Amino acid sequence: DWRSGNRSTVVIDPGGGVRPLSGHMRQGGITVRVGGRVSRGQTIADSHATVRVTGPHLPFEVRIDGKPVDPMPYL
Repeated sequence: DWRSGNRSTVVIDPGGGVRPLSGHMRQGGITVRVGGRVSRGQTIADSHATVRVTGPHLPFEVRIDGKPVDPMPYL
């Protein structure tokens, strides 16, 4: 997915209205397919700095029913 602010983004849908997403993926670096299955520990994409940053980082967000929530319980 390509989202404003997070650029190239991967959204995982485990069900139950919970949808974690990770942003700033390298263009063409997403390694999973829409509708595909993923496993714990699987590489889903290559991160890339799409904006000026001070060091490597990975934006991570969790949404429940479309609303952002504290991601710490999901890490």
